[in-house]
Formats: sequence, structure tokens, C-alpha cells
Amino acid sequence: MIGGMVVQIMIQAAILRAILILIAKHEADTSFAKVAMVTAGISVGSFAIGVFTMQQGPFVTIPAQIVFMAAILMTFCWISIGKSLIVVAIYITCHFIIAFLMALLLGAMFAGMVPTQQRATPALLPSEVLPAPEYMPDNSSAPAPVYQVPGPEQAAAMANMLKEKSEAKKREIEARIKEMEEGPAAPAGRPETVSPAKYQAPVPSRPTAIKTAPINPIVKSEDSGWDAARMSLRIGGRMAGGDGYIIMINGKMFQKGDIITHDMGGIRYKWKIMSISKDKLEMEPVNATPAP
Repeated sequence: MIGGMVVQIMIQAAILRAILILIAKHEADTSFAKVAMVTAGISVGSFAIGVFTMQQGPFVTIPAQIVFMAAILMTFCWISIGKSLIVVAIYITCHFIIAFLMALLLGAMFAGMVPTQQRATPALLPSEVLPAPEYMPDNSSAPAPVYQVPGPEQAAAMANMLKEKSEAKKREIEARIKEMEEGPAAPAGRPETVSPAKYQAPVPSRPTAIKTAPINPIVKSEDSGWDAARMSLRIGGRMAGGDGYIIMINGKMFQKGDIITHDMGGIRYKWKIMSISKDKLEMEPVNATPAP
């Protein structure tokens, strides 16, 4: 890449030196080393001006580059401003002509390298006839498709079908709500098993010294009052939710991690739901305080 740039600068320096000899032979310094240095400075300066004035457009970039080139030639080649402008005009014209010729040459080279995409026409014998071109129907003027509006009978049938679907969905939702409130029904043909009655201990009476002796907030689950309070809970059905099962207790919906509050015998019991499965409910006692 660097070698190519050096060769390009040498060629441009040779062109600029020839123009200086032609226009200002007895006035300018036409040594090749000086002209090569000037050419390199012109190339770098013109590139920088083009970068900084890119957004202003070519009407600002090109005059600025011409003024810069003329100033460089006046400073380093010691020629007048008039001859420097003539040299710049001829140099720019030669530069554009060479760039145009190089573009044509490269285009011809690439055109010869790219294979043609047109299929060659097979040679025909004198007795053969050229095949007729295939006829392609023109559908550009064809009328647009017409959509028919359904008649009254079809509209009524569609309305009845939608109504039946909505009623079936409504019945399904009501059945699921009823199942959650009443609990899962026993399967047909199988007698319901009755669990033996558990012994219920008497409910502890309301403490008398509430103000002087606060109740311990942690109560063991083996306490008979906790067992009686838990047995008095109205536990309904279960339903699978997004994070597990949802259960209905005392007419309200609860899930894992919720706190259940139940008043019984003047005492407010609180449990925390640890887990809910299809056949099991695990709760942990939290505290028991006097009911307000």
C-alpha cells in the first residue's frame, strides 16, 4: 500500500514538474526533489481540506484546495500568483483526465472478467422454424375479486354458533367456581369414607391478665387449642395456578406463603401456608393473640 502511494506521488510529481517547465521555466525551481516534496504536501493538504469541508459541499472544498495548491507553489517553487493559478488549473485537469482514463481501463478489465449471464441462442438448421414465443396472459386489467356479504340465514347461524360457545364457556367457569367452593366431589360408585372423629380438647378460656402478662407470640403446634382451631377451618377445593396450587379456606383464596387468620374462643390464630399439593396442605403456626 505504501509502495503504491510512493509510485503515485512520483508520477504526480513528474506531471507537475513538466507543467512548471512549460509555464514558468525560467522562474520556478523545477528540481525533481523539490517538486516531489511539493506534490506530497499538496496531496496531504488537499485530503485534509476535503475531510474538514466535506459537509459544506464541493463549492467550498474545491476553491479551498485550489487556493492551498497555489499558495504551496508560490511558497516553495517561487512563482507568481498568476502562473501558480495556471499551473494548478492545468494540473487539476490532467489529474481528472488520468483518473477518467484509469476508470475506463478498470471497467473494461472487469467487464472482460465477469461472464455474461445471457444464454446463447442455439444454431438452427435451414429447415427449422423459430419457436413461437410463449403467451403470458395480462392480468393487469382483470377486475378485482368481489367479496359477497353473508345473507341473513348465514349471519343468524354464525350468531347462534358464537352464542353457544360463550354459554359453554360460562358453564365451565361456573362449574370450576362451584368445585372450588364445595371441594372435589367423590367419584361415582365409590362410597365416601368417613374419618373417625378426633378428640377435641376444651377451648382455653380468654386470659384475664392481658395487660400485665403478654401472650407468647410463638405457640407450639401440639397445643390442643391450635388443633381445635385448625379443625374449625372451612377448607374448600384446590385449583392449579401459576405458582402451584390455590386453595379456598373460609371462603377466601390462598396460596403458598400467605397468612391465614382465624378467630375462635376469643383468640386469633395465625398460620403460614408452607406448601399446597393436590392431596395435602401444610401450615405452620405463627402466633395466637387475643381477638379484638
